[in-house]
Amino acid sequence: MKDLIWPILFLIVWLLHLWAAHAGHMRLQRVTKPMLLALLLCWYTLEASSFSPLVFLALLAGLAGDVLLMYEDRAQAFFLVGLAAFLGGHALYVAAFLRTLPLPFHPPAWLLLPLLLPLIMGVTIYRIIRKGATGMRPACLAYIAVIACMNMTAILAAWAHPGPIAMLPVLGAALFLCSDTALALGKFNVKPFTDDFIMATYLADRVGGPPVALPAASSRSPSSASAPAAASTASSSSSSSPSSSSKADPT
Repeated sequence: MKDLIWPILFLIVWLLHLWAAHAGHMRLQRVTKPMLLALLLCWYTLEASSFSPLVFLALLAGLAGDVLLMYEDRAQAFFLVGLAAFLGGHALYVAAFLRTLPLPFHPPAWLLLPLLLPLIMGVTIYRIIRKGATGMRPACLAYIAVIACMNMTAILAAWAHPGPIAMLPVLGAALFLCSDTALALGKFNVKPFTDDFIMATYLADRVGGPPVALPAASSRSPSSASAPAAASTASSSSSSSPSSSSKADPT
């Protein structure tokens, strides 16, 4: 029963946040939104069998990004700094995934196909939104590139440590890409998505996100790098309106 405390707490706040976003209760969202990732940080810190400072810092960056983007309607600086926080978090996840790869690392040729999928999707997204992203194209391009790299390194880590659990970070990274795609299309007036869709994909990405089942990386040798790390995490936060640019309050 003790092991269920954190997931139960997280599920309660998650459902409350989903309801608040669906009902348009902005004040409640501003409470539940950072609370979700705060719970996730505590859950990971206290329960992970193989604690990774990189993952902890990535989650912390996500919390900072969530808070900053709640106030993006007050000034564009909040959006840009929040975007930078999320970008930094993704970069930390990339580093965490790379640390799990054994050395020497020789992936098979067929792995090139799934590795190209995030890259192709990233290029496609940028081509679609670039007309509406005037003045923010470099930032958008950098963000898309980092998310694509996070998906690619998640795939590499899953191949290096095969098993159903190893696929959870791949699923989480893919859901984050889908969530941010929906947000970008809405932000730059391409195609609006409902709060429910954006929020569900964003929350779900953390349920199976990069911290989950991240292999231990205390050594770069094949034997030790394959040891499982039950880095129990769950989900981050957030919601956004069809015109929102982030996992934040509608703007």
